[in-house]
Amino acid sequence: MNSENIRKDRRPQSLAVKVWQLRTVIVECLCALFLSTLVVTLFVQVIVRYVFAYPLTWSQEIVALSFTWLCFLGAAVAVKYRGHIVVDFLINLSPIPVQKAVIAMTGLVVVGFAVLLSFSGYKMMLISHGQATPALGLPLSYVYASLPVGGALIAYYEFRHIWAVWKGQKPPVAFSLVREEVPDK
Repeated sequence: MNSENIRKDRRPQSLAVKVWQLRTVIVECLCALFLSTLVVTLFVQVIVRYVFAYPLTWSQEIVALSFTWLCFLGAAVAVKYRGHIVVDFLINLSPIPVQKAVIAMTGLVVVGFAVLLSFSGYKMMLISHGQATPALGLPLSYVYASLPVGGALIAYYEFRHIWAVWKGQKPPVAFSLVREEVPDK
């Protein structure tokens, strides 16, 4: 390699490329942020309500917003890591080509549902944009934005899994988390 090729390889990446490479970390950090917000807000709400006998009017809206985003982003992360509950007894007994076909069919159903969720959530987001929450005055579209974002991530992760199974990069199992063996007694 000459020095020209080395200089070409060290070109700075654009912000969009860096964000795309960090997408998984960003989604999982957002899940942690929403969970932390949910727990801290609920803790503060309980303390203020029962110790000081003063109910907070805004805390329920923060909890609902955090919980909604946590559910949809968490579902996408679970799809990425194949963490959803699956009954795979019959799939594991079948030959590899049948396993690939079943994974592809069920995966395409999941992708279809996620696309429908994204489309419907986007429509709900547009409809509710003019409405605001009573205490904080936040647009309701902030809550409904979790549906298209979560649905798009679910579709992306599921399609990526189907593609990896068909290319032979991953084994055709529906549930790929580490399984613990029960020792014999």
